[in-house]
Amino acid sequence: MSIKIILVSLAAILAGGAFLYLFFKGEPTPKEKKPAEKPTAKKAEPAQKTQPQKVEPAKKVEPQKKAEPAKPKPAAKPTPSLTDEETISMDKVDHFSEYSAYKQFGYYDQAADSLFKHLETQKMPPHDLVIELCGMYIECGDIDGMITALEKFGGNLSKKELEALVKTAFETEPDNLNLCVFAEEKLGWTVEYITRVVQVLSEHKR
Repeated sequence: MSIKIILVSLAAILAGGAFLYLFFKGEPTPKEKKPAEKPTAKKAEPAQKTQPQKVEPAKKVEPQKKAEPAKPKPAAKPTPSLTDEETISMDKVDHFSEYSAYKQFGYYDQAADSLFKHLETQKMPPHDLVIELCGMYIECGDIDGMITALEKFGGNLSKKELEALVKTAFETEPDNLNLCVFAEEKLGWTVEYITRVVQVLSEHKR
């Protein structure tokens, strides 16, 4: 029993000594020790706010205008058809009026062309107009035009009238080959006769 008492008293003395040591040292007793503070996690810094990009509003697409339906064109009025006599009458007035106007102002080339067109519309070309046309061609120096007119409209002219026109044409252009051929074919003149006619005409000019 004594040993146990001694051990208990020693333990009490040691505990008291330890308490005094810690008290004077300034450290808190085991009971007074504060629990270790838990490390606080750093607050995460808020992410920087990014400014939203400005989005331009989409352009309004105007709806395409519907093409207006084409208006139907009014039906063309049928032109009245002219009879042959009416057509000839209209051409006669037009070309003959042109011929008269050109001749009045001395434009014989245009007058001959208009008269030629006028005679083309005639079933039976007037005798005097055919001679008038040939005379204008000779006046203009267009002997080939006169030959064309005689071949086309000279069927009703007499041989004397043809000879008079041909001789007058030779006075204007004695070397015209087409005129020589026409004289041979239509009048029966030989080359010798044509040469003599040309010589006589040239002597009369002198």
